[in-house]
Amino acid sequence: MTKFDQISAILEREYDIEVKHSQEGWGCGYDPKYVPIVDMWAKGEVEDIPVLARIPEGIVYNASEFLRASQEQAISDIGHEIRYILSTNLFLFRIGQREVFRAGYDPTCFVCLYSIFENIRLDNDINFNAHAKRRLLSKLNAIKSKYPHHIYLANMYKSFYQEQLDNIKSIEKYILDTKKYFEEALKDQKEAYNILIESVWPRYRHLVELSQDIRLTELILKEFDKHSGRITTDIIGKLKDEDITFLNSIRKANIDQDITEKVKALLKQVPEWMIAYAKQIVKMEMIEQDALFFREFLPKTLEADIEHRGFLSFIIKPWEESMSSGSSKGSSEGSNSKSGSLSKDQTKAYQDLKNSILAVSEILKRNISNILPTEEDAFEGRYTTGKYINPLALATEIKTKSGRIFMRKNKGEHVNVFFSFLLDISSSMRKQDKLINAIKSLILISEVLSDLGIDFSIELFNEECYILKDFMTPYQSVLSNILNISPKKSTNLGLALEETKKRIELYKQKTHKKGVLVLFSDGEPTKGMKKEDLNTYVNLIKLEIPIVAIGVGLDGMPIKEIFGSNAIILKSINNLPITFARIVEHQLRKFVKR
Repeated sequence: MTKFDQISAILEREYDIEVKHSQEGWGCGYDPKYVPIVDMWAKGEVEDIPVLARIPEGIVYNASEFLRASQEQAISDIGHEIRYILSTNLFLFRIGQREVFRAGYDPTCFVCLYSIFENIRLDNDINFNAHAKRRLLSKLNAIKSKYPHHIYLANMYKSFYQEQLDNIKSIEKYILDTKKYFEEALKDQKEAYNILIESVWPRYRHLVELSQDIRLTELILKEFDKHSGRITTDIIGKLKDEDITFLNSIRKANIDQDITEKVKALLKQVPEWMIAYAKQIVKMEMIEQDALFFREFLPKTLEADIEHRGFLSFIIKPWEESMSSGSSKGSSEGSNSKSGSLSKDQTKAYQDLKNSILAVSEILKRNISNILPTEEDAFEGRYTTGKYINPLALATEIKTKSGRIFMRKNKGEHVNVFFSFLLDISSSMRKQDKLINAIKSLILISEVLSDLGIDFSIELFNEECYILKDFMTPYQSVLSNILNISPKKSTNLGLALEETKKRIELYKQKTHKKGVLVLFSDGEPTKGMKKEDLNTYVNLIKLEIPIVAIGVGLDGMPIKEIFGSNAIILKSINNLPITFARIVEHQLRKFVKR
């Protein structure tokens, strides 16, 4: 048994979850069936979820970080991570960001505050032993506490270890004023978040504002060292000679609150829109600085992503075999059952793609399941007495929530809707992330519709039109073809619409079901019918078949011109999979009546 096998075995006994080591980094595995609800919790969409869902099946730790560490230190550090992921409330990370954002501050400055508190809380539970102290010093050495609110948090962390604080009088004052509230929050962890927001945040935000003022001053002074080509050039041009002289005199000074107040005073002569523009640059740069700070204090086992406007979001991963160096429970059976005759590389690629859209697929599957008729919905009426009862009509007995009764089956259980997906694979699909998001979309809708027993086909087009999956072919049998889609040639949208329309009409005649055509194309047709002719042709098709067409950005505007109100133009190609999901759900809601 290796050193890391011993460490894993000890941690598994202590925390009762599976622990694996890897050379590829940290990871945290949740049961895939719980990932959607855990993801909603982490995004602040639901406040509380069952404890069972919150506990991951296991974690993977980065063995390369502990090659030179003692076994005791490794167990302490990995145990800290396990306690973090088992006990922290991810919902509070999100809700706190929203509260400070509504107050006009960057969400990331709250993440800095709360992540420091969570680390103090975890170490406080084990009485700040020597291993925890060594971990503290390692974290502090890895960050650059340049701005006041970062210096304050780093020193607050130190203060709980009786470490020597940085000799900064203004920061010491804030620590003395707020440490008692940290201690109060540690004693009452159910109210910890409220205590931090109500008592610590009002004082902490002044340091955040000071940090922003210092960064704005730095931005202005940087113009003297090198022409930046940004708004600062115009700001300097609006200042008086004596103001420029003053700014030159403080270029080498340590910027403090007195200096920032003087700089803010002289900037009042500059047009407000210029200062507002510069402050926007400062906000973006402070978000980057916050991210550099808190990355050492967040759960290593979860991926974190900075979204639009600085919101941090945790990315929940399901438990998969590829995450660890050993096999996890039940993963091998699941990977083989879906991947058919895929090669090893294809299987891994498929699992990676599937994992990336797993949360969306689970939510979509759940939403569609609520739309579709249940077995009980297929039975109507209560024919238990009467002179003219037909015994043959009462031969079916079913279980219902109200007990066993005899009912007549009046309508079918099968969904009376099918989907036809038409995807552009011309050479322009190689650009950006168009192809990978298109493949993700196909895997998403294929997984969901296959599991729910809804008929669908997939067709591809460039200069020609190809059937990738017809309505009767099992999805798993064409999975390798989906993974091997190769964009080439030009775009003949008219031909593709003609061919697809014929196949839809034949299937409608055969099954008497209603069809929906969903199309994605990334640009203007280059062969066959042009926009005006296509628009006329599409209007004729719409009389018989509902159509939804998807385009992206400016390149997608020709799609809008051709399909009119039936077109959806995405701002980002990354939104393609979830857009496919929403279209499928919306169309089913229109056609399926409970």
